[in-house]
Amino acid sequence: MYAFDFTLYEEEYIDFSLFYLFKSPENKQLRYMFKYGLPVASLCFTIVYALSHGTQDLYLPIILVVFSVFWLLFSKKLMQTNFYKRMKRVKASGKFGNVGDQHIEFNDEHIFMINQTAESKINYEVIEKVVQNENAIYIVLGVADAIIIPLRIFENQESQSEFLKFLENKSGCSLTMVDK
Repeated sequence: MYAFDFTLYEEEYIDFSLFYLFKSPENKQLRYMFKYGLPVASLCFTIVYALSHGTQDLYLPIILVVFSVFWLLFSKKLMQTNFYKRMKRVKASGKFGNVGDQHIEFNDEHIFMINQTAESKINYEVIEKVVQNENAIYIVLGVADAIIIPLRIFENQESQSEFLKFLENKSGCSLTMVDK
């Protein structure tokens, strides 16, 4: 059995949200559509416009091509800016995820999680995957839902490895390492 008492900081919650937005396979198609959808549509419009109007009066297609290039270069930055604006609004509303004091117990049958907003009993079978970056372990339970275990709570690398082996045995999910 493992039991952890710690404070989950806003930065750690934001790190998970950024991971989910930019690194998760579930969002890969959405990211591609966001980045390449507008340029492809602009290219199609430009070709149709050029074929129907000839080579004169190509101001609009040229503007669309230039806009598309800028879009390709700055779309990730735009997503990040929108993400931080959304986080600011969520924080102002007081609904900032499971930030704060956490008590999490991993026993042989369940995970018990207690924080300021809820008490949860979670079966190991609902764990979809276990992901680790340089700051935390994410026990992914569903779309944009995870138990966040900061690496700072482990005494050493050995205790962290033992916990991950326990979690792998209980959940059947092997650890996936990702860069931040």
